[in-house]
Amino acid sequence: MANNVDNATEGNIEGSTESSAAKVHHVFTNVPGLAQAFLDLCLEEVTKEGYQGLSLKPISSKRVKDILNDKFKLNLEQKAFKNRWDAQKKKYVAWRNCAGKSGGGINFALGSINWPEEVWADVLQASAIILHNLFCSNSNLFLFLC
Repeated sequence: MANNVDNATEGNIEGSTESSAAKVHHVFTNVPGLAQAFLDLCLEEVTKEGYQGLSLKPISSKRVKDILNDKFKLNLEQKAFKNRWDAQKKKYVAWRNCAGKSGGGINFALGSINWPEEVWADVLQASAIILHNLFCSNSNLFLFLC
């Protein structure tokens, strides 16, 4: 399995039409344990070294990259790890905004947000309006996504 992952991160596998950039993007979901190991290492580095701006310090980034490449027999560049960091940060901010909305809390046992029904109705209505405006005002986007 490690050889397939190495090939997928370095270039196209024979018979594949997917680009190597797309394969690097999916490596965090395709390699079992990689996403969790990345989060654990980042948490450890932030605890030990702290942040530089909104990212890990350069020495921490290099350590995370080296450890994960060695552990999972990968050949990923720093950019892949930075992209993953940024994606995780976006997810966290969205989660924090949802969890912080008044009228509810977090049910850690179920992994869900506890909002009253009227809050959920408002959120769903706002989402429907946003999607309607997005797709109706830009039919090219709709065609692109389909």
